[in-house]
Amino acid sequence: MFRAQVSSSLLLLTLIGTACGTLFADQRVLLNSGTEIIATHIEIEGDRVKLQLDGESSLSLALDEIASIASVDNPHGNNAQRLLLSAFETRELTENKAGALGLLSEAYRQAPGDPRIAYWYARSLLDNSEGKAAQAILEKHRQEIEIALPALAEPLAARIAKRVKIEDLPEELVRLIDDAQSSGENMKLGRHGRMPAYAYFRLVDQDGNPMPQTEFRMSSRGSDEFLSDCGNGYYFYAYSYSPGSSQQYEHCTLRTDNYQLKQKEFQFSGSFNHAKDAGELVVSRFSDDDKLPVVVLLLDTQGRPVEGATASLRMSNSSNSAPETYRSDAKGLLKLKCFPTKLYLSVQAKGYNSQQLSLSLQNAQKGATVEREMKLYPGVTATLRLAWQTKMQQVPNQQPRVSSGESLLKIVAGKIIANQNWPHWLNVRQDKEKLLLTVVDHSAHQPHLAGQASWTRIVLPQPDEQLGDGTLVTYEDFALDELDQHKEKYPRPKQVATQQNSHGAQGSYAIRPDAIFLGELSNVMGRPGRYAFKIEVESLRLGPSNKQQ
Repeated sequence: MFRAQVSSSLLLLTLIGTACGTLFADQRVLLNSGTEIIATHIEIEGDRVKLQLDGESSLSLALDEIASIASVDNPHGNNAQRLLLSAFETRELTENKAGALGLLSEAYRQAPGDPRIAYWYARSLLDNSEGKAAQAILEKHRQEIEIALPALAEPLAARIAKRVKIEDLPEELVRLIDDAQSSGENMKLGRHGRMPAYAYFRLVDQDGNPMPQTEFRMSSRGSDEFLSDCGNGYYFYAYSYSPGSSQQYEHCTLRTDNYQLKQKEFQFSGSFNHAKDAGELVVSRFSDDDKLPVVVLLLDTQGRPVEGATASLRMSNSSNSAPETYRSDAKGLLKLKCFPTKLYLSVQAKGYNSQQLSLSLQNAQKGATVEREMKLYPGVTATLRLAWQTKMQQVPNQQPRVSSGESLLKIVAGKIIANQNWPHWLNVRQDKEKLLLTVVDHSAHQPHLAGQASWTRIVLPQPDEQLGDGTLVTYEDFALDELDQHKEKYPRPKQVATQQNSHGAQGSYAIRPDAIFLGELSNVMGRPGRYAFKIEVESLRLGPSNKQQ
C-alpha cells in the first residue's frame, strides 16, 4: 500500500511537471488492473485524472488507479515511464542520487524524444556534479522542454551555467567545492558546537597575474582554519565558527603581505552548506617609478655618526622583508629607496642594541627626499640567574600541583643568546640604555582573588642590610616557599613603564647591577595559583664601553 501511494504521488509529480498538468498528444494510460486506455487529452482535477477519449467520451479516474502514462507513438514509452517513476522513488526514498541517475540514463536511452525524461535526466546529471553533460542534454532538447515545462527550463539552464563555470576552475578546487557541497548536505555541528564554513576566491594583481600564497595572509573570526592553493591564483578557505556569533561583520579577512604590494584588505564570509564564491580579488603592485628617496642619519648617544650599520625594510604588520640590504656610510647615512607605504626600518650595528624606526610614507611628496634621524644605544651585556616555583590548585580539596625550575639568562650586546627554561610570565628586554624586567599581573581581572595581589620587591645588598653573622644577604638566603616574609621588609622597585591591556597590567622595572628581585604572581593567563620567583643580576654592563649601568 505504501509503495502504491508513493507511486501515485510521483505520478502526480510527473503530471504536474508537464505543461500546467496537461497532456495533449495521444497517451497510453496503463491502469493498475492491467487495462490500457488510449486518451487524446489528459487533465488533473484535484486527486483525480480526467481522460478525454475518442469523440465526446471522457473518463475520470482516481490517481492511485493509474500505473503509468506514455506516448502512443513511443514503443519504449511505457517502460521509460516506469524507469522515470522508479528514479523518483529512488531519489525520494533513499536519497541515492547516483542510483536515480542510472535509471534516468536508461529511460533517456529508451525514450530520447520525451522532453520530460530529458529534463529530469539533465537535472539528475547536474545533481551529480556533471554540469557539462547536463548542458549537452538541455541544449539538444531545449525547445521541446520549454514547450512541455515552460516554468522549469529557465531555472535549470541557470543552474547548469553556474555549474559549468565551476567545472572550468582548477581540478583541485572543483574537488574541494564538491566536498563542501556534500558536507553541507549532511551538515553536523563540529566540536564545541561550531559550524563549518567554506569560501573560494581568485587573487590577482592589476595585470591579471595570479598571486602566490606567500604574498598575503588569511585570518578569520573562527577557528580550525584551512587554506589550500589550487593553482592559477585560486584558493579554497575553510574555517569553523559559532552559529550564535555576530553576523554584523564578515568572518574572513585577506591582507596583502609583501613589500612590493600596495596595502589592501578584503573581507568576506563563507557559507555553511556550500563553498561561497568570494569573487576575483585584485591587488596592485608598486613600480620602480613609485619609489621615494629616504635618508636616515644614524647617531650614537654622544651624537657621533655610526658607520657600517646594516638595515632592512619590512612592511607594517608583516614579517616579510624587502630583498634590499642597506649599509650606513662614514657619515652615518642610510640612503634608501622606499615604496610609498607604511614601513619599519630595522637597524643593526656591532655593539649596539637593534633598533626599529617607523616610516609612514603614504602621503610623502613624490620626488622629494624624506629625511629621518635615529639614535642607536649601546647593547647591554648581562647574566641573570632565576629560580621559580608554581603551585596551582587544579582540583578543590586536593594537594596543589607544584613545579619548579632554574634558569640562566645570557644577553650579549642586547641579544638574548641563552634562556633555557625561562618562564614565559617573566620577560627581559632592552629599552634604550636600560635593561628592563617585565612582570604581567593578571589578578586585576580576577575579583575573587582579593588579598592575593601580585607583588615585586628589589633587594640591593648594602652594609646596613647585613645578617646577624655579619655577612651580606645573598640570593641563596631567599627560599621560594618563604618569600611572603620579605614582602614588607624590602621596597618595591620603581616602575619605569606600565601598560594596561585586556589581560592585565604590565609593570617594567629597571635592572640594576648586583640586584635581587623577589616576587609572586597570583594569576597568569587566567590560571590562578602562586607563581614565585627570585632573580639575581650576576653581571650587567653596556656593550661597547664596558661601562657599568
